[in-house]
Amino acid sequence: MQVKLSTALAIPFLLAGTGAAAKCLSNDTTTPAGTLPSSSTSQASNSSSAVVVDLTYALHAPQITSSPDDRVYYNFSNIRYAAPPVTPSLRFRAPADPVYNRSAGVQDGTYGKICPQAYTPWQNAALVTAAPGEHESEDCLFLDVVVPQSLWDSRRNTSKPVIVWIHGGGYQIGAKYGTPDSNPLGLLDRSFVDGGDGVIWVGLNYRLGAFGWLQGSSFTSQGGLANAGLYDQRKALDWVQKYIHLFGGDPNRVTVMGESAGAGAIMHHITAYGGDEGEGEAPLPFQQAIVQSPGYVPRPYASQAESSYAVLLDRANATSLAELAALDTLALQTANKLAQTADFYGAFQFGVAPDGGYVPDLPEKLLARGAYHRDIKVMVAHNTYEGQRYTDPAATNSSAFDEYMALYFPDASAEFLAELSSDVYPAVYNDSSSSDSNSSTQADWTTPFERLRTAVSEFTFTCHAYFLGDALGPAAGRDSYSYLFSVPPGTHTLDVYYSYFVNSSSSVTNETVALYMQEYFASFVETGDPNRGSLLPIFPAYGANFTDLNLNQTFVNVIQDPAANARCDWWRATSYS
Repeated sequence: MQVKLSTALAIPFLLAGTGAAAKCLSNDTTTPAGTLPSSSTSQASNSSSAVVVDLTYALHAPQITSSPDDRVYYNFSNIRYAAPPVTPSLRFRAPADPVYNRSAGVQDGTYGKICPQAYTPWQNAALVTAAPGEHESEDCLFLDVVVPQSLWDSRRNTSKPVIVWIHGGGYQIGAKYGTPDSNPLGLLDRSFVDGGDGVIWVGLNYRLGAFGWLQGSSFTSQGGLANAGLYDQRKALDWVQKYIHLFGGDPNRVTVMGESAGAGAIMHHITAYGGDEGEGEAPLPFQQAIVQSPGYVPRPYASQAESSYAVLLDRANATSLAELAALDTLALQTANKLAQTADFYGAFQFGVAPDGGYVPDLPEKLLARGAYHRDIKVMVAHNTYEGQRYTDPAATNSSAFDEYMALYFPDASAEFLAELSSDVYPAVYNDSSSSDSNSSTQADWTTPFERLRTAVSEFTFTCHAYFLGDALGPAAGRDSYSYLFSVPPGTHTLDVYYSYFVNSSSSVTNETVALYMQEYFASFVETGDPNRGSLLPIFPAYGANFTDLNLNQTFVNVIQDPAANARCDWWRATSYS
């Protein structure tokens, strides 16, 4: 099958490289799950008792922190947006309203937990059986609000745009704030350049693993809520709509921003209940989205949800949801961890999947038939080699492709798998030494590993970005925007370090790229157009030609989106049968 070729359309802008060697912390599994770094920079972390926000149900004072640009920020940390989902009546259920707690006095954000984490053996086998970290707890439904002091001081006279960050982590790990890849101060500093007036940042936790991502009739018939993690996110977004004005934010200018699982979740919100025409669906609690490497493995078969639930019951030595919900937290967290041992290389046991309600179908199917919220403006993105870390290094022969596709799509017919292997991703390898570079026999891979990596990249990440950019761009008659992050090595999550670049000690190889990205984001959040910065290369609209801004180590140029190809079109059309 032929791929639409990427063609340079502009003279590259040369960039100066600086910074340390890139490192993907999201893939650094040497730190025990639950370790929670400080949520402030080294410049300041004092609490301010003079600044208090009254949420009616609780009072909160911020930690004071300053950025490398010497701008002062208030971090209202660890605000409850929902009740602790720790009792049998709240586990595996929709998030409930936070408990009235004014009697606790003014809270300074020092108490806060991250949701229980679970690593797979292919990530770090030692962490599969490690005890939960001291900061891990089922009582984890907290969010942070980071406000520039200047915006707080003027909050009664004006309201500013808001970024809501939904973290990634394969739906199994991650947290709202505190790690180097989610410190917003650099991004917030950029919102004041080129005439910007500043923005407010919100980061949220949501239930992970089995606590938030179970589905299936066996589970729901016993009272479980499918995809509870999506409801947590929606609860937090609704909280923003209700309370962000108290911090100086504008609830009508909210941009959700997410990477990997966080971005995949955003796609599911945009297609929730089938979109604008969905039964019972209300307008979305956001107006724009920055969707970076939207990640989810398509799970189209009911048997997959049933299998994951059965694995959890087995690891917990339970026979019903009632028994699961009654377990002590250590037993349930241990079962969540051990369930990860039942999956294959590159896969996670739990994740988002169709449930017949909030998620009526796979997002690509809903987008293809127009069943989505059309009034959302988007910027999408993907990296060069998204599937690198999710591809088995032992996949060194052509048969590995067939073996893994059968694992990813267990109920697929022989015809589906044969078409996938023979027509969509044929075992034809590009001979880089060949002079016939235009031959119809040339492929986008040179080895069996690259062939499998390409497939995993596309059906897990890159095709999703193409589908969403198209549906909310050309197909909707409006502008969307898309970038390709090709800074070497171009692997999954690397661009998040550039998105949240703070200072020269950050793990980026080119600070100029990071500053460009942050200014594009800030401009998009504030104006709906990334092109406010007069000194930056023009960021073109995606358009009918599927145009990407290509961010490289040494240049920025304009290309055709490599994900806008016939293989992704095949994934959008397939029935998985």
